[in-house]
Amino acid sequence: KLQHIMEELLQTEREYVRALGYVVENYIPELERPDVPQDLRGQRGSIFGNLEKLRDFHQHHFLQELELCLREPFCVGRCFLKH
Repeated sequence: KLQHIMEELLQTEREYVRALGYVVENYIPELERPDVPQDLRGQRGSIFGNLEKLRDFHQHHFLQELELCLREPFCVGRCFLKH
């Protein structure tokens, strides 16, 4: 049962990383097009904040640490406390 919970947690985190990546790769570049409405120009930070940093953290740190806990589920708490 604990193994199933770990697999679900990992799957959810992977989907979250994928969703963040989709926004970073598909929506953020749209704001840099020359035909973007004037009101949106220069608003990248207001609209997306630090989404790229958030995606990078989850992709390169948190997800990898969670994957290491797959066989040792009790180390998951440390991942959350560490970050």
